[in-house]
Amino acid sequence: MMLSRHKRKGGRRQTASWLAILYLRHKSYLGLLALILAFFMLGWGILALVSALAGQETSGLITVKTDPDDTQVSILGSGLNLLQPVSSNLLQDPSFEPTYLTAAMTVNLTNSEGLWVTPAEAQSDLYASGFFDQAEVTLLHVNEDGSRSQLDQGTVLSQTNWEPVFDQLQQVWPGQSYDPAGLEAADLQQINDIALSYDTEGHVTGSVACGNGGLLLRTLQGGSMNAYVLDSLTGDISSLDSAPQLSESAAARADEQAVTLTTAAVYLLSAEGDLWRGSLDFSQWERLGPAELSDSSAGGGIVRLPEEGSWQGFVNLDEQIYVWGSQGLLRLEEDGWSWVADSYSLPADDSWIAAASGQEDVLLLSAAGRLLIINEDRRISTAYLDQLDELHFVSTGREVELTVQPASQDPATATRSLWGDNIKDRSDQELWAEVAADQTGSYFLRSQAGRVISLKAATDQAEPFEISQTTALPAASGWQQLLPLTGNDWLALTLQGTIYITRNQGSSWELLDTRELLEAGSSSQTGITRRLAWLGNSRLCLIGDAGLTLLPLNTQMLINWSRADTAATAGDRLLLQAWVNDPLGQGYLKTDSTNQSADQAYPWQQQDRQGGTDPDGLQFRTQDEAVQTASNYDSSLPQGRQYVCLSPDWPQLKQTMQGQDQDLLQDQQVYSFSVYLRTGQPDDHGKLTLTLGGKTVLAEASLERMDQTWRRYQLTFIAPENNVQDDLWLTLNWSGKGDLYLDDCYLGLALAEDRGDALLSQQLASVRPDLLRFSYAAIGQAAVPSGYWSLNRGNTVANWDQTGWTDKQGLSLESALRQAAAARSAPWLVFDSLSTPEDMAEVMEYLAGPVSEPIGEKRLKNGSPVPWTSTLSRFIFEFTDSQGLCRSDSERAAFVDQLISAVQASSYYSQIKNQLIFVDGMNYTEGVMLSVADYHSSRLDLSLNQADTQNSLAEQIDSAYNTYAGSSPRHVNLPGTWIPELLSALSIQAADPDRALTPTVTAQAQAADLNTKLNIETSAELTSSASLSLASLTWSSLAGLGNDNAASLLTVRLDTAGSLQNQSPTAWWQLQQALTLNGLRLDSTVQELTDIRCAAFRLGDQEKVVIMNLSDQQQSCTLDAGVWDGKGTLYTYNENGKNRLRKTYNGKRQRIQLPAGGVVIIDGTY
Repeated sequence: MMLSRHKRKGGRRQTASWLAILYLRHKSYLGLLALILAFFMLGWGILALVSALAGQETSGLITVKTDPDDTQVSILGSGLNLLQPVSSNLLQDPSFEPTYLTAAMTVNLTNSEGLWVTPAEAQSDLYASGFFDQAEVTLLHVNEDGSRSQLDQGTVLSQTNWEPVFDQLQQVWPGQSYDPAGLEAADLQQINDIALSYDTEGHVTGSVACGNGGLLLRTLQGGSMNAYVLDSLTGDISSLDSAPQLSESAAARADEQAVTLTTAAVYLLSAEGDLWRGSLDFSQWERLGPAELSDSSAGGGIVRLPEEGSWQGFVNLDEQIYVWGSQGLLRLEEDGWSWVADSYSLPADDSWIAAASGQEDVLLLSAAGRLLIINEDRRISTAYLDQLDELHFVSTGREVELTVQPASQDPATATRSLWGDNIKDRSDQELWAEVAADQTGSYFLRSQAGRVISLKAATDQAEPFEISQTTALPAASGWQQLLPLTGNDWLALTLQGTIYITRNQGSSWELLDTRELLEAGSSSQTGITRRLAWLGNSRLCLIGDAGLTLLPLNTQMLINWSRADTAATAGDRLLLQAWVNDPLGQGYLKTDSTNQSADQAYPWQQQDRQGGTDPDGLQFRTQDEAVQTASNYDSSLPQGRQYVCLSPDWPQLKQTMQGQDQDLLQDQQVYSFSVYLRTGQPDDHGKLTLTLGGKTVLAEASLERMDQTWRRYQLTFIAPENNVQDDLWLTLNWSGKGDLYLDDCYLGLALAEDRGDALLSQQLASVRPDLLRFSYAAIGQAAVPSGYWSLNRGNTVANWDQTGWTDKQGLSLESALRQAAAARSAPWLVFDSLSTPEDMAEVMEYLAGPVSEPIGEKRLKNGSPVPWTSTLSRFIFEFTDSQGLCRSDSERAAFVDQLISAVQASSYYSQIKNQLIFVDGMNYTEGVMLSVADYHSSRLDLSLNQADTQNSLAEQIDSAYNTYAGSSPRHVNLPGTWIPELLSALSIQAADPDRALTPTVTAQAQAADLNTKLNIETSAELTSSASLSLASLTWSSLAGLGNDNAASLLTVRLDTAGSLQNQSPTAWWQLQQALTLNGLRLDSTVQELTDIRCAAFRLGDQEKVVIMNLSDQQQSCTLDAGVWDGKGTLYTYNENGKNRLRKTYNGKRQRIQLPAGGVVIIDGTY
């Protein structure tokens, strides 16, 4: 600002002197000149005033110190962290591969019955018993120094979930003494289940609340409440000093007491309507008196809860409290209670007998089979079960408005308001007794006779539930409780206290050894079990006449080891690997093939000639060993482990591709469909007809003259104009007399049949980042078979996760190295949890070995005869543990050192050691990096709030980096040496709710090809029109580079087929090319400018200056960056990344305009 004003002031002095001389020589022109001067000064003043008032532009000075200090550390550069590959194939699972699954488990017990692991590690909530039968298993032992040793390999004979471990049975109350300084009540912030304890006559003597931290026990004795907390991990109990005196009526009615908890209070309810609310630490209690009921029909009057009937308990739905009993269902409001249903809603011969809460609703069940469902949006649905066990909905989605006093209603009117006039006479219908819910939101209705009906979310969105199955409990004289563990596994408790378990949804039942349960405890017996409570940490709590007993339910593994003397010990690790031909997820508990979204379900369907779908899935065939061995190298053979068979009975394959109102096919472009085929019998002259279309047929053609040898066949077509489809169907129909075998399909651009590698390499070549981190192609990652990294491009593997079926692509090291070479970038290779020293030795041979060696020969057959160490000058090896197999800092460091030692033991290491950089990517809990790696890396998640009035975006970024730098671990092997951190993954999220990013890609011509991934967890993506400005993104990437970081990699997600249709990169990618940086970071200062940041870098005589305007106003500055040799180039980008200006920069002081949210880059020779 001072420099600019000084120039203007000097200019006015020169003008005044010139006017004075002109006045002396030409007095006659004085009036005219004065008039001209007046207009000039007036115009200048108006412009200055407008500029000052509008505040649109300011001016300042930016100084760059061009001579770097000796203490400055050379940086590796900036780059991209690639989350996923790009594929031009529009088809999912094009190779029809079986599902590959991996699991890592810790042995916590060994006995004569086998090995035991926790259900959480066995993922028993995902995989049913027997799912890992016949899986390959490796036994690893963790040595004292933290390194891993392989003890043996074998095969899983059987895997059984929820198996009781009787030798860990523990009676926890009474009969033992406990340390009073145990678990605090505050640890029970989230309550998962409520259970009641009973005396020998069946009366309630107390209540038990199960939480994430343990078990909260309350017993009522003479009107006083004694509270205990049980740690579910250790079994320790602590006593809380709390004894609130309840009312005499409450004490007299202690056998009917009910209780529930929220994160803020505990509620106690007596049958006569006395309601108590206490704090979680039980230090404060208030008696709410007779529970108050809001009566909207009576002008807001207050009425007392009916004293008739029985109020049996609470239902807690996400902190919303309901109380239920034979009178009906009430909802706790801020000003009292409101009715949801009452006893007058039912016929006289029916009554409410049970209630439970699912994930989003509450279900109230009557003895005759009437159901009332209320969801979180306060809408109710009513239904009933008929004599044929069919569910009929009477009303769906009606607003909850029934808030009147029951006695004021005409019973007939109340019944019709909820049930209508079509209720059938069901007097001979069996009576129902209980409703229970599991963690998925499904309900289980149990009748008094022991039948169970399961309800799941309905496929028809107009109705909330449908019947999924009907089954029966084993024969017994009576039942007390049904406790679902998962979708397949249930427990059932009889009146005599015996416990049954099913692992197949009631198809068969197994009796637990109740004799051992009755004999538990040293001083007293548990007695008859009255209630079961699930603690959520593999522990079942049995509530009996004389106390509480914990029974672990773990996963049992029976393994056939290759050596007879193999003996596992507690703490050893099991690594399971299994190929599962289960495309419909029938063994996968959380996936229901009848009710899935398209991105969860298996994409292919096999159909008969009428279009009916085969309920058993596809007809797979296993590839013979010769094809599996040669498939990666012989182009005449398909890849993969299996293929699919089209038979005369099931001759059709179909896959649906969701277009989401976007062009799946680019207009007037040439597309191809190709596939490997062979017939099952000679001289089969059938045709394979391809039909592609949605609202209209886009292409139809046939292949013929196939024989019994695997060959690749191809069809080409030109995509028509205006082909926007909601969905696109691909149908393959076989007309032959025998079988036709298919494998390795492709549908996409005809020039991109290499699965998009060439097009992706072309785009990365235009960007040219310093570093490319291939996180999607990590070696040793879960759910990827060992050795898949050495396959040629195009290999895929399928696996299950929490969202269902997924298809992993781009697992090839060859593909990653080609992309790095095309972009002239250093490849950043990631070695994950399951990497072994053998993997490291093979990777070294693949990179540097001759083609005469086995792995070098694989590289040759993959198309690269020359060692990659001759093509690329630098390689970064990062070692991580995304699966959490390492349980301590010493184990993490030992794992890294073990893999580094394997690299150094390679015969090729001495030749290329100056090309390798070792990076430790572990998360050290003690803040000290213990390995011998060169650098440590970590990720940074930035959340930027544009609505924050206290801190600007620039200040938010600076603060985040200061916190990030302070959390970097110290290097114990180099004490006193400062080593910068490597930022391996930077993700940016816009937290402004008014300008939040949507999870869908903006469909713009320049934004549809490559999109910057903003946040991994929320799948928000940044396009060229996103809310965050280019300056904010650029400063987020550069703020720590050179100061605290030696590398900064922006996390990006590359779209699949759609991203390859427009081959021109966006302006942001062009800018990323301009931001390619390495060398040293120069010191810079910014004076008299707000929210302006500068980052300058120098490598030899090349200098680059990046100026970012993070404000929402245009500003200007003068740059002092020394004397430049020759001419540089100045680029100006606006906030959306569009290049607005390119001009020559000569290094002299000149005014630079900084657009709001934009970036200016000056690149030249110093």
